[in-house]
Amino acid sequence: MKTIGNVSFVAMMAGLLLLGISAMAEDDGFTADDAKNFLQMMMGSSFGDVEIAGDVVTYYNPDGTVRCRCEYEFVGKEAVTFGGEEFDWYKFELKSGDVACSEYKYLIATGVHSEGDEGMVHWHMRYGNTSFDDLINNPGYVMWYPTLAEGEITAEELAESYAEGVPMMGAMMKAARESLITLDAWNGTWANPGMMLDDPAMDLVYEAMADAANSA
Repeated sequence: MKTIGNVSFVAMMAGLLLLGISAMAEDDGFTADDAKNFLQMMMGSSFGDVEIAGDVVTYYNPDGTVRCRCEYEFVGKEAVTFGGEEFDWYKFELKSGDVACSEYKYLIATGVHSEGDEGMVHWHMRYGNTSFDDLINNPGYVMWYPTLAEGEITAEELAESYAEGVPMMGAMMKAARESLITLDAWNGTWANPGMMLDDPAMDLVYEAMADAANSA
């Protein structure tokens, strides 16, 4: 497994348990639809899968056609703290590419990681055309983590992976309601799990997340 940094998304998100805040009423219940909407919000993106070769990122449309190819250059990294855990955002700025690349002018990425030896190998990112500061520090993006999984992944595998983190994900739902580095480390074709959230294989996960949120 290729790894940059020691980011642990589970540990990072588990820190939300300590926030003790809610943007919605305490007596509001959670449903499986709430769980699905939460993950769709967290993992939402304007593209399908992603392929990285050197410093060139190919963004695909959900139907598998090429959306755009964009060449980036590394411009630094920024350590941030989330949920009591520190991790690095690696910052890449568009160098050249298709006209459609303007939507992805700024790209920030976590290191490639997994939760445990058998966990899904993945990384998280954000993108935009405003600024790195906006992507990293905008409060509106605090729960926005488009996720890319290594190789091909089925909805069943995604459901199994997420089922293991149901207690933590349920707590997240409740809290939400309340030097020279290139892109080589991310080389490969990455599946976009966010495209599978409508698959029936995820229904049990949504129901379990809702139960966990209701009992948290």
